[in-house]
Amino acid sequence: MVIWDALISQPRADHLIVAKYMVIVLSLFFFPYISLLFGSLLYALGLNIKGRADQNPHEIRLSADIMGTLGGGLGRGFFLGILPIMVIGIAFAQILYDSDFKVVLHFGTLLALTTLGIIFHFFAHSYALEIQAKEKVFRITATLAAIFLFLTLYGFVATTSLMYYPGKWAHMNSGLPSLFSAVVFVRLLWALTFALGFAAVTLLFFFFLWGEGLDFESEGYKRFVRYFLSGNAFLFTLLQPLFLVWDLYIFPEIGKTAAVYHWTAAFVLLLMLCSVFLYYVIIKQNERIGRAVFPMYVVGALLFFVGDHTGRETAYQEHTNYLLTQAQQLEQQRIVPPGQAPEEAVAGVELGKQIYNIRCAACHAFDRKIVGPPHIDVLPKYVGKKEELVQFILNPVRVNTEYPPMPNLGLQPHEAEAVAEYLLEEFERQQQAAGQ
Repeated sequence: MVIWDALISQPRADHLIVAKYMVIVLSLFFFPYISLLFGSLLYALGLNIKGRADQNPHEIRLSADIMGTLGGGLGRGFFLGILPIMVIGIAFAQILYDSDFKVVLHFGTLLALTTLGIIFHFFAHSYALEIQAKEKVFRITATLAAIFLFLTLYGFVATTSLMYYPGKWAHMNSGLPSLFSAVVFVRLLWALTFALGFAAVTLLFFFFLWGEGLDFESEGYKRFVRYFLSGNAFLFTLLQPLFLVWDLYIFPEIGKTAAVYHWTAAFVLLLMLCSVFLYYVIIKQNERIGRAVFPMYVVGALLFFVGDHTGRETAYQEHTNYLLTQAQQLEQQRIVPPGQAPEEAVAGVELGKQIYNIRCAACHAFDRKIVGPPHIDVLPKYVGKKEELVQFILNPVRVNTEYPPMPNLGLQPHEAEAVAEYLLEEFERQQQAAGQ
């Protein structure tokens, strides 16, 4: 913990922006990869056990083919699983710096679970290559890998979900947050269906559509693999929208922004489109119809993480404002000459532009709706009334119920006045440009 803490210093405004995008991008590597390992392992382990019990050679062989295709690779596990969760943890340590959230505890636990899951998955893959002689050891290592990978998925979902509740951070004293939260439970159900759906879609892609595909040897085995993978892909893809809509229904109010609804709706529509493709793969017995499903799943995961992070940002906006205030004070101490007042360092509109880009641009824009309304819709009533705008910035109140309440940014009076000057001047400039 001492080493981790030594790597983290009080973040600047640009650090917070970089950390935000690092969380989104690296989650797109980490979560699908762990989901793929977990889902494919469940398929392989279940098929092996059921195949031996039923003496079904197709099930036994498919189990081995799954492990041979998606198993192994400690280097791949490090770069797609271990390294991303380390960097995600560091990014959240910046975003939640000086808060009650125990970043080191939670992400340290996730790092340990991820590492153990990847190591045991590697051993399960190795024993699967000699399945006739080491089937019992394969089942043991595969079971251990599945347990650790499940705990990794659960820990990641629970930790990132409970970030929506800053009031609970001080009481989250275990490495894996409690399951006793409706949001965590529903998101865990979605994560499990995503893992099983994504694993089936990926296997369908690599077995049938990637390069020369799998050597099936017999048409009967090929037909069995097609029905098994496309059927499971269709089922678990069709279930996901139910959990996503349920999740949105019980979502904390503070996170229910227009952006979250838009990103979730786009993901649901994409999943429904995937279901249509997979349905036709089943009834037409032509796996090439589903060629687009694999990349659509990846895009869908990106939509989910963008929307999820947007909601989280709203939930801990007050803490972000605190960090930005601290960063601004440090920056002023750096650039203001001794004996000069901070408000004299950068005058008027220029100071307002700097503060706006750091504190306001994440939620507002002049010409479009982000978290708050576009400025072009609200600024006309403040033309010639700068003091009213200054007072609103200093003490914001909820005006339009379609948008979440604007948090108090904690600005000094001269800073609020500078922001108001910048907004009104920029609004006037844009109006003049539009009239030309």
